[in-house]
Amino acid sequence: MIFSHAAVLQAFEAATGVWLQAAPRESRRFKLRRRRLGLPEVDSFDSSPADSARFGGTVTVRVRHTNEPDRGVRDHGFELAEIERGPQAGTPVVVGSAERANVEVTLYREGAEIDDAAQELWAELRGFLHRL
Repeated sequence: MIFSHAAVLQAFEAATGVWLQAAPRESRRFKLRRRRLGLPEVDSFDSSPADSARFGGTVTVRVRHTNEPDRGVRDHGFELAEIERGPQAGTPVVVGSAERANVEVTLYREGAEIDDAAQELWAELRGFLHRL
């Protein structure tokens, strides 16, 4: 791995002030399927409920167990979208995703527009990847 999950967690919390907690572990069924398909193991961390409430959304950081080269930050976009399925179908959301080497950061925030607070948070998350 280029970046270990311990190093990523420490750097993320220092850079953003957002506390991350481990996401639920993958099920045995998914683990077997992942291995059969040759997919890498992934450590996933979500923002704490207090931090999620503070900025009105969830930040997820994933660390893949791979040796991908570091080609800098790749920003996949920050855009408006809609929840497509389930009981919240049709709810507008702001979604952003960026990655660097084996680290991916995703922002998922409810809202009908990209406001200044969302743009500031997204800039802070991208800045974390640049400083990593």
